[in-house]
Amino acid sequence: MLHQLTFYEVLKINELLAFQTTSLKKSKLFLETVKGKTNTRLLENDIDLSTQEIKNLRSLLLHTAF
Repeated sequence: MLHQLTFYEVLKINELLAFQTTSLKKSKLFLETVKGKTNTRLLENDIDLSTQEIKNLRSLLLHTAF
């Protein structure tokens, strides 16, 4: 069953995707900078969460009718 998104909703999801993608890139870069030091698990968790959120948002866009 397809859910119809409004143009505004599509724009907002794309805006969220852009923000999440940028945040993910920054987290990955920071993780590479501090690797081998303490508390890298927090960064890895953040990367995993951001990756899943991006997948979910993209899936939402792909499985909706506009």
